[in-house]
Amino acid sequence: MRAQNKLATLVLLVSFFGSISYAKIIDINYVFNNTKISNIKKAEILVSAGEQLLVPAGITYADSLFNTALLKDPGNIKANFYRRMLAPIMVFKGYHRRVKNLTYSKGSKRDIESYNSALEGMPSEGGFKDFLNGESWQKPFKNVSDIQKLMDDAVRKFDLLRLFLKKTSIKQATIPIVHFLNIHEGESNKSFNDVAKLCNVTQLNIGKFEIAPCKYISVEKKVVDNTDLQGLKGITAGMEILFAISSSYNLNGALDVASENSKREDQQKEKLTDKELFKILRNNKKFGKLRNRSHLAVVPDLAGDIYAAVKWYRKLDSKLCKRDHRVYYGSNKEYSWTDDVSVERPNNLLDGVCASPRDENEWLDVSKKVELALSGSFFISEVKRIDYSPKSTVGMVRKKTYKFNVLAPFFNPVNDISVLLPSKFDKCGDADNIGDDPTLLGIFPDGDAQDYSDFENNSYYDQPKSTSCK
Repeated sequence: MRAQNKLATLVLLVSFFGSISYAKIIDINYVFNNTKISNIKKAEILVSAGEQLLVPAGITYADSLFNTALLKDPGNIKANFYRRMLAPIMVFKGYHRRVKNLTYSKGSKRDIESYNSALEGMPSEGGFKDFLNGESWQKPFKNVSDIQKLMDDAVRKFDLLRLFLKKTSIKQATIPIVHFLNIHEGESNKSFNDVAKLCNVTQLNIGKFEIAPCKYISVEKKVVDNTDLQGLKGITAGMEILFAISSSYNLNGALDVASENSKREDQQKEKLTDKELFKILRNNKKFGKLRNRSHLAVVPDLAGDIYAAVKWYRKLDSKLCKRDHRVYYGSNKEYSWTDDVSVERPNNLLDGVCASPRDENEWLDVSKKVELALSGSFFISEVKRIDYSPKSTVGMVRKKTYKFNVLAPFFNPVNDISVLLPSKFDKCGDADNIGDDPTLLGIFPDGDAQDYSDFENNSYYDQPKSTSCK
């Protein structure tokens, strides 16, 4: 499904339309102590104000208002929706300040300059500053473990969002979607930071906010229904998998690698070779040790949600996609689809989302393998490659079959992934094997992971070996 980029867009929502070219004051102080307004109505007012603050510089304030709305009315569906959508982003509030010490101690001169440039020209107060600095109780990161604890929190927030989307039903609702960096003619040199600094939001007091004039933000109405929720559930599951995998095993030692490469960059030297890099990781006794088994255990369930979303979209494929734009290439008139557009849902949040593969026979083959993987079993798959000789323009097709158990690392996680670190290197220091585990954490039950890697990567024959390390 081609919708991964939609999640980042969705969390930047606003409830007014067109370019924001005037200062806007939002004042809801009258709500808090007004006994004549019911809690349900107060929640609706707070949500409406929060929607208007869901521009990039206002999400901290919007998140606070949605949280307050839920205290007034825990059943408010929009407050729940926005709060859950923002939660993974709010995990990173204060990240910029907290990572400063590590950046200065481990980063290159270019890294430090890049870090400092994020604050250049930034307003002395307002939403961006509040988001970058976070809360005073948030301590600076001391090592990779501290950052991985932050990732743990992100996993939890993604999981809560996914579970919310699974149990929520929306027949139809309209939400506004922001388009940030709405660059105008003659301003192609504008960067994210340039625009961010111009589009500030300031909290004047507890219930009063000012949105600065900004021509670089525009918004449009989008419809959300259960089909969109299915897609968002799959996207969220995918994001959760990424964060879960990155925080399941201890990555101490990674900063040592980054620090050494930074020193070499400052000295204008070549970066670490594979051999040097993996030696640093091997010397760190904590690297690769399992730190959170539960993150891995949930991955098969997450993969199941992604698969369910793809099946949902395939079932509605004729309504969701229009595939009539073909680009032909080659003498045999093969073609590829280039435009996927919604047929019946052009105004929906996830418009034009098409499930792949498109060929029905290919889909049946893929779905069979996915279902075997989700059950913890292996499947057999044929792998093809085309070898080309420098002496001929005609390629030779070669085939081999392998057993794959792609979810084995999650059903039966190992306690130490340092077995994946290469142990053999060529004379140039480049890795010459994929580690000491022939099963690659169980993915290759027949123990032929290295053979698969060689078959996939060595796709040329009659090719003279290079004698240079450059």
